[in-house]
Amino acid sequence: MQNKLPYEPLVSVALTTSKSELFIREQIDSLLNQTYRNIEVVISHDECGDNTVAILNEYVKRDPRVRWSYNLNQKGFI
Repeated sequence: MQNKLPYEPLVSVALTTSKSELFIREQIDSLLNQTYRNIEVVISHDECGDNTVAILNEYVKRDPRVRWSYNLNQKGFI
């Protein structure tokens, strides 16, 4: 018999991105397609000049579990 919690705790997944347009869709899709549904994906994006911003905006529009912030300076994983 499984011991089920009376609620599903929110799990936050943090990603950092820079020059990520080739792989960011695969990363986000993998997180959103997990069987555990009560998650949020919080992304910190460093300015890089590629198409990552447009991709992140697509995800924010279609899934409320995705949020992101934009860094004008390179912050890396900090």
